[in-house]
Amino acid sequence: MIELTDIQDLKEILQVINESSISKLELVNNVGSLIIEKEKIGCGEHVAKGSAVVEPTPIVVNKVIGEDNNTVDNQATETKTSSTKVVAPLVGVFYKAASPESIPFIEVGQSVEVGDTLCIIEAMKILNEIKSPVAGVVTGIHVENGDIVEFNTLLIEIT
Repeated sequence: MIELTDIQDLKEILQVINESSISKLELVNNVGSLIIEKEKIGCGEHVAKGSAVVEPTPIVVNKVIGEDNNTVDNQATETKTSSTKVVAPLVGVFYKAASPESIPFIEVGQSVEVGDTLCIIEAMKILNEIKSPVAGVVTGIHVENGDIVEFNTLLIEIT
């Protein structure tokens, strides 16, 4: 485990990243996490930028329109139905509620608004709230409470 004891340690890490081909580095400990990511400027040059995140870390998932879009053609009108698929933005343990005694954040058939907490993914003792990217109705929950999920695992569908 890397411990940052002073600003000099951070400066040395930034210098090593700037001089290497690494484009992103994430350090996580029991206090929070530090993400250092290079930003492209000009002709292929990179500059390191950093952001510190303290738990719990809310994560808003971008909208993904599924391939199951249906098009209905009634003479002159056309209607499209799309569902938003919320996928795991990180590897961790999926939880439907804040604690075993709590009621789940969502159930199938429940309406949700943008920013509502859908679930929690625990990664390295940090509880990451997964927020709804859209308003709609929950049409599917594809994982069970306590399941280990991988990056991009389909978690929830909202229509």
